Amino acid sequence: MVYHFDYTGMYAQIMKEGFSYGKYEIIENPESISNNGFYYVKTYIEESIPCLPRHSSSHSKLLFVNGYTEGLYWWEEIELLLENGGLIIEIKY
Repeated sequence: MVYHFDYTGMYAQIMKEGFSYGKYEIIENPESISNNGFYYVKTYIEESIPCLPRHSSSHSKLLFVNGYTEGLYWWEEIELLLENGGLIIEIKY
């Protein structure tokens, strides 16, 4: 099975959703992902179709990689990673 996502077409749809706004706080080394928000995490996943994107500055492309990676992700993306067998190695902030 192959999935194809039209990210350009999805942009207009996603802009209709509510966004978090207002006051925020930066929490260093949280123990878990318990609130809505962005988290900088180190992760590991080994799937045929990985779900967390990485931007490659050398190729100017959006890549979906297997193995160890880290980045700043929205909490729903991290939940998707966990649902697909991924692991959170460390939550930095």
